[in-house]
Amino acid sequence: GISAVAYPSKTIAYLCAGCPVLGLVDPNSTIEVDIRQCGHGVIPSSPQAADIARAVRQFRRRTADERVEIKARASALFGKQVALKRWQEIFRESFTN
Repeated sequence: GISAVAYPSKTIAYLCAGCPVLGLVDPNSTIEVDIRQCGHGVIPSSPQAADIARAVRQFRRRTADERVEIKARASALFGKQVALKRWQEIFRESFTN
């Protein structure tokens, strides 16, 4: 379904502001993979209350340095210049085919 590839715009805005994400998301979805691989936040190991509580405790230990890193990585993936380039490519492909 759509949840496998959905990426809420608020999530992108939070990440670009340097805010880590506590992701209660579908396993193996695009956003879950990105959060884990890029270190953009914390994902509970299961939807069980104890695992969510453990993830919240881990989430709260994020440092200011980690937030700076999250902001830089997110800006490289989703920043204005990246988005503009993607839109230009979409329009170019749409009007040349």
